[in-house]
Amino acid sequence: MAPGGGLLGFQHGMAGNYVPLATLAHIHGVRVNHLVGHGLVVGLQNTGDSQQTLFSIQFLLNMLRHESITLPDRLNPSNIQVRNLAAVMVTADMPPFARVGSRIDSLASAMGDARSLQGGTLLMTPLRGADGRVYALAQGPLSIEGYFAAA
Repeated sequence: MAPGGGLLGFQHGMAGNYVPLATLAHIHGVRVNHLVGHGLVVGLQNTGDSQQTLFSIQFLLNMLRHESITLPDRLNPSNIQVRNLAAVMVTADMPPFARVGSRIDSLASAMGDARSLQGGTLLMTPLRGADGRVYALAQGPLSIEGYFAAA
């Protein structure tokens, strides 16, 4: 803060234009933390991944096993229909000085060949920082923004 309560700035040239210092410099050690995770979106109305997206099927099987759901030994993964779910990459930016319990926006992007994530719900997805530690969890219904293009 400048004397008198104003913000410090940099005056460029004679025109008297002020540029906030925040646009010119970053405080050492204070930064946004980029988080990433991969998860499953369920509840899609036949717009999810196809059987050709093998990692979606593997992701689903791993999740079911993790939840102690017993699967038949003779289960053939190529017979599993996954059109109602999609594997997604979830990203978020955690602001500096975020407190425990703070909510942050996240972005889910289809990893496979899902046509749309509209109407889907993201299952609990751990979001990790560059150091591999989990800093946040993302889950809940998706809201679709942007535009739609139809062929």
